[in-house]
Order: sequence, then C-alpha cells, then structure tokens
Amino acid sequence: MLKRGLIFVLSLTIIFGFSACLQEEDPEPVKIGFVGSLSGRVSDLSVSGRDGVILAIDRFNAEGGLDGRPVQLLTRDDEHNRDRAREVVRELINEEVVGIIGHMTSSMTRATLHLINQEKALMVSPTTSTSFLEGRRDFFMRVFPGHRAETAALADYIYNEKGIENVGVLYDLSNHEYTIDWYSHFRREYRALGGEITVSTPFSSGTEFSYNMVVERVLFHQPEGIVIIAGGVDSGRFSQQIRNAGFDKPLFGAAWSKTYDLIYHGGRAVEGYHLAHYFDPGSEEEAYLDFREEYLERFGREPEFGSLFGYEAAMVLLWALENTLDWSSENLRETIVEKGTFGGLQGNFCIDRFGDSVMEEKIFKVENGSFRKVDY
Repeated sequence: MLKRGLIFVLSLTIIFGFSACLQEEDPEPVKIGFVGSLSGRVSDLSVSGRDGVILAIDRFNAEGGLDGRPVQLLTRDDEHNRDRAREVVRELINEEVVGIIGHMTSSMTRATLHLINQEKALMVSPTTSTSFLEGRRDFFMRVFPGHRAETAALADYIYNEKGIENVGVLYDLSNHEYTIDWYSHFRREYRALGGEITVSTPFSSGTEFSYNMVVERVLFHQPEGIVIIAGGVDSGRFSQQIRNAGFDKPLFGAAWSKTYDLIYHGGRAVEGYHLAHYFDPGSEEEAYLDFREEYLERFGREPEFGSLFGYEAAMVLLWALENTLDWSSENLRETIVEKGTFGGLQGNFCIDRFGDSVMEEKIFKVENGSFRKVDY
C-alpha cells in the first residue's frame, strides 16, 4: 500500500509539474486585431500596412511581450466593402481584442466608426486621413495626419513653385470619403492662391469604366497640369493613358498614390509625378534604416508608407498596453493622449487630445523609378 501511495503521489507531482511548465511556456496571448483591404485593386496599401504591424509585434514579442505574455495578431480582410468591413470588425470585437489597427482607407473607417464607438472598441488607423474624423473625442485614433496640410502644401507647390495657374482633376469615388474631401480642401487652397480648376472628373475603381474616356474629358479642357486623386494602381494607369494621349505637362497626385504600384503601373509615364507626403523612403534616420533592413529581410521588398505607419500605429498601441494596467479602451485612449509625443521611425510625431496626428509634410517626385524628396 505504501509503495502504491508513493507512486500515486509521484504521479500527481509529475502531472502538476508538467501542467505548471505548460502554463509557464504558453501564457495566454494578448489579442490585437488588424483590418484592411487585403484583396482587390487597392490592396497594396493594406498589405504593406499589415506587414509593418507584423514586424512591430514580432519585435515586441522578441523583447518579452507584455510581462511574458505574447501579443497575437488577428488579421481580417475588409475587401474594401462597407458591409464586409462592419462584419469583420464585429468578429474582432467578439474575439475580445484589446485594440484594432485599421482601417487603411477613409471609406472603410467611416463605415465602421459607429460600431467601434457603440462598442467602445479602440481603433488606431495607420493611414486614414479624411478630415471628417478630425476633432472628435471618440474611440478612433490615427498616426497619419488629416490631409488639410498636405493639400495646402501641394496647392502652394503647384501654383507658386511650378507656376501652374489651372489644373484638371480626376478622383476615385470608390474611396469617396477620402477623395472628395481631399479634392475639396485642395480646390479651396488652390483657388485662394489664384488657381483655377478647369475640370473635375470622377470615376469609380473596381467598376467598368474607360480610362480613355475619362482622360479625353479632362484633356478637352486643355489644363496646364493634371491632379489624380486615386490609389497607386489607378494613378499609374491614368498616367499611362494621359501620356499616350500626348499630354506632356506636369502630373500630380494625392498621398494615397505613393506606393510602388504607382511606379509599377505607371512606368516612365510617372517620371516627374509630384505629391505631398510624410514618408521619406530616403530617410537616413537610424531607427528607419534598422526598420528598413529588417523589413527587407523579412518580406523581400522595400517598405512603403503603409508599412511605416502600420508599424507606428502598432507601436503606439503596444506602448499604451505596456504602460497601464487598465486595458479598457477609455484608459488606453487617455494613456496615448497624455503621452502626446511619440518617437517615430523618421522623427517624432504628436497625437492630440482628439486622437489626430500632427507632423510636417514634404514634397516628393518620382525620379528614375523612385520617390525623391524635393528641396524648394
């Protein structure tokens, strides 16, 4: 009996010891969500944003995570569809994520804004920039500035630096919360300087339309320059059509188009294409160079602006989780706001009391197949 008793006690000791080891080796992960348009023609921005988030979380986990608990990323594709966007955000909320990084486009963010506020689910967007979301004390925050400053800088550059007194405009209605708002701000700034919009022509990517017909409408008005408000794919393709039609005057674009898809689909047609932006691929900041090297090694391609701002959105949320014990959305939001200034990969940026980001814009142009900062 004694021998059997000893065996039983030893067995229990081994079982409990093994269970304790499992608990030590596999602590419960902390869940963070990512949602973006990971499929379709505007997926370039979201894929790069997701990869930036992945790199941030991998780095964070390699340094020990949250007191030994790993951070787990739950990724969802909103398919650039409003109904799908609400569906996948609901899924993430039901998964009890502590925060959601996304969306990457303004239209998808506006589609789910009511839901995240109703459920008090914190969302930190890497690249949403519509001014419709400025100045709100809600559960939406962002690390990319609204585009008021961007459009003012580009309007000033076009009118005062390039001496162009009238332009034609193309804009994509598939992301109209971004494009119409961007166009409205640009038009106001450009007109205030003395410039004229000779024609504005909408189209909707993802639907059947003729690039040639849209271009013909714009060229009929003989503008001195053309501004394209669209993603990288369509901005590149429109640039090709515009050049093929014999238009040799300057082309300009919105921040949304600053991806390598612009260069891939535009080729030589986008040489000299100008835009205002916050991401400098030629930055010599040590933090950015380290990030770039690791990103290249991990994903096999250069980081884009979605990559950088995806990384920084993740780091803001991870910093908040690391610096407070209360992970409610209200407390995480206030923790971020109270800090205010964050060290980014290319310098500091600020998040104000409304959760809006502030940083300095720059002018870039495509030169020899790369984006180069313009000093003027």
